[in-house]
Amino acid sequence: MMAINNSGVARRRAHHTLLRLCTRVRRIPPHSDPLPEEREQPKWRWRTKDACKQEVGRGRSPLLKGEGSVRGKEGGEYSRGCKILRRVPGRVALLAAFGICLAVGAADETGSKFAKQAEQKYLEARKQFRSKPNDVEITWQFGRACFDWAEFARDDDQREQLANEGIAACRQVVAKVPKSAAGHYYLGMNLGQLARTRTFGALKLVPEMEKEFKTARELDEKFDYAGPDRNLGSLYLDAPGWPASIGSKSKARRHLQRAVEIAGHYPDNRLRFLEALLRWGETGDFERERKSLAELWEKARKEFSGEAWEESWLNWEKRWKAIRQKAGK
Repeated sequence: MMAINNSGVARRRAHHTLLRLCTRVRRIPPHSDPLPEEREQPKWRWRTKDACKQEVGRGRSPLLKGEGSVRGKEGGEYSRGCKILRRVPGRVALLAAFGICLAVGAADETGSKFAKQAEQKYLEARKQFRSKPNDVEITWQFGRACFDWAEFARDDDQREQLANEGIAACRQVVAKVPKSAAGHYYLGMNLGQLARTRTFGALKLVPEMEKEFKTARELDEKFDYAGPDRNLGSLYLDAPGWPASIGSKSKARRHLQRAVEIAGHYPDNRLRFLEALLRWGETGDFERERKSLAELWEKARKEFSGEAWEESWLNWEKRWKAIRQKAGK
């Protein structure tokens, strides 16, 4: 039997993986979790920008409903399925692409304020950590501070440095106290920050993130207002699907819904579930959850009040407004 050369397929799959990591892309229709034998292997066509425009000009439809572009070696722009998008800088957050909804600092006066607060908390936490390196709680608190300041990192080098500090601290925690939910939780979060600085290596970190969040969930599912379920659901929601990564609609639904069940009073949980339902086009469940969030919104404002929650509310208000606009409410 003649051997088949699959090197071209492998290269195209590598291109696809890089594309999903380095560009902002709107979602391909949600995963339906087919059985392995039912999964269809996608056909890829990579064209220059001009060739792609010619295809569209002839009235031909794209092969796939995803969009994205990467820069070729000779400066040409290549696009999947004849859909053209602008090239996005490499510093786009992989973690954000996976839906872990983080309040990223804006480049304005407000964002500068939050960045200074995060830096100050990091410096204070580092000072305490250095004075008491064997204190488990102080150590994971330092890991959290590393993650928070990494959100405002000036570049990937600084983000990687902070992420590695946080990872080292949290690994120290879980080595001493394997049943520390906080240690596993912030280890997963800092791994996510590290993934933001990687290209080909980013997807390799996803299974480890999944493992740490699962462990944190087993130890304390209520930690950080059902944070383990919220983060697992977000990973499954926006990660590339099989065979590239762990994306799964059914798992995303299970964990996001569980986060709402555990801490439905926490706005981030309901917002994330609403965003998923809107993406999936599930209007019935979406309308029910929308009304629930609208009813508790003002109550949540009173419960989660003060300077410590200012940044979160900026993020939540923006997402809540976007959800209502998309739903026409």
